[in-house]
Amino acid sequence: MTLSWKKIKEKVLSEAINKEKKYVQRKVDVKCKTVIIVDDGMATGYTAMVAGKYVKNQGASRVILAVPVCPTDSYQRVHQYFDEVLCYQKVGSSFFAVGAYYQNFHQVKDEDLLNIIQTAKEKWLYL
Repeated sequence: MTLSWKKIKEKVLSEAINKEKKYVQRKVDVKCKTVIIVDDGMATGYTAMVAGKYVKNQGASRVILAVPVCPTDSYQRVHQYFDEVLCYQKVGSSFFAVGAYYQNFHQVKDEDLLNIIQTAKEKWLYL
């Protein structure tokens, strides 16, 4: 079963809203700024597309996507949502898993991320 772009967008946006509620203590004003969205890799590109569209709708003047690895078809797919897409390694394979390109690829636990955010606040005072 293939999902429509609308269904995919709704699912990804819902996940992003839930993460924002969990991790973000204050919104960052991106209006008239350059925003660089960084991810550990891009598989389908749908999450990146939603993120790019979101920050553009928030008024960002320039939106750049930076990923270390992605399939070539996803690389092509996301271009309309970004001013620039940077990808170190584009893969032509039909089977693609981001984790396959890392020696150690594990999920970051919520507790670990919240500790990183707290440490950044204490050291740099800008989050």
